[in-house]
Parts: sequence; structure tokens; C-alpha cells
Amino acid sequence: MNDMFLVVTLPITIVLLGAIYMILTTYLETRDDCSHTWSRWSDPQKGDGHPYQTRSCNKCNMHQQRLVQ
Repeated sequence: MNDMFLVVTLPITIVLLGAIYMILTTYLETRDDCSHTWSRWSDPQKGDGHPYQTRSCNKCNMHQQRLVQ
């Protein structure tokens, strides 16, 4: 192969493979396999001066928090 061809195509190939890798990992991390069944919001709790509530998914045990107004 021509050396100039390798000098031009090798960096482009590496960048494209890196972009494909980043797209796939972002897609797989954001994909949600659980159709959450949430418990009820807890009673307001005081933490760091701001009251908040928590709940968890009954299937995957994921937790959520929200500030109480």
C-alpha cells in the first residue's frame, strides 16, 4: 500500500471506530430494561435542611428522590 494512503486513512479509521464505540456505549447505558413498578413516595424526610421523599422500584430496586416544596 501507499504510505500516504495509510497516513490518511489510519487516523480517520481510529476516529470513526471511537465514535461508533461511544454511540453504542451511550445507547446501552441509557436503554432501560425495567418497566418500573414504583412504590409509594415516602413521608418527607429532612436532609441537609431540605425535605425530600424517596421511592424505589419493586422489580430492580432503583431509587428516586425528589425535593418537597
